[in-house]
Formats: sequence, C-alpha cells, structure tokens
Amino acid sequence: MEIRPNRAGRKESSIFDLPNQWRGFRFSMDAMWTEVSKLNLVTAAPILQMPVFFFLGRHDRWVPPATSVAYFDALTAPSKELVWFEESGHEPFVDEPARFNRAMLERVRPVAG
Repeated sequence: MEIRPNRAGRKESSIFDLPNQWRGFRFSMDAMWTEVSKLNLVTAAPILQMPVFFFLGRHDRWVPPATSVAYFDALTAPSKELVWFEESGHEPFVDEPARFNRAMLERVRPVAG
C-alpha cells in the first residue's frame, strides 16, 4: 500500500495506525452486522430515482460480485451502469486509484450536475 501525503503534506496514515483501524473496523462490524446481514436491497430499494453507478472489484471478497450484479440487474433507475475493476477487490479506489478517478470524472461527474 502506497501512502501519499495529504494536502497539508502529512501522510494520511502509517503502519502504526493499523491497530486503531482494526479496532474501528471491529466496532463498526459489531454494531451493524446483525442489521446489515439481513438487508435485502432488492426488496428494500427496488427503484431509485437517480442515476446509479456500481463500481465493482472483480476480486471482492467482502461482497461477492454475483450479489452486486443480482441487485444491479433487479434495480430500476433512470440510468444505471456497472463498471468492473479487474485488478480490484472491495476497494477499487484503493486498488486502482487512477482508473477509479478517471471513471468518476468520465462517468459520474457529467450526470452529477
């Protein structure tokens, strides 16, 4: 993982932040897992009144791509687009930042206003 300086010139994080990041992740999972694991977006949000973009990592181990594709296929929206990131897992913005940023600029920004 490459760590780049933020706008203030400081690194966003370091290896020393990993224990706190892990604790934060565990806290969030413990607080939300029961509810999130029961969530079915096909029934909870079958229609959205906005353009929708799914940026999916082909190697996502947190949310199986087949689950995301099933929701994408069932979803009704004014427009929708699924963009695959072939070298990514759950976080294409981390795994393929240049391609992710380009997709945001070329696909999302034009419809964002």
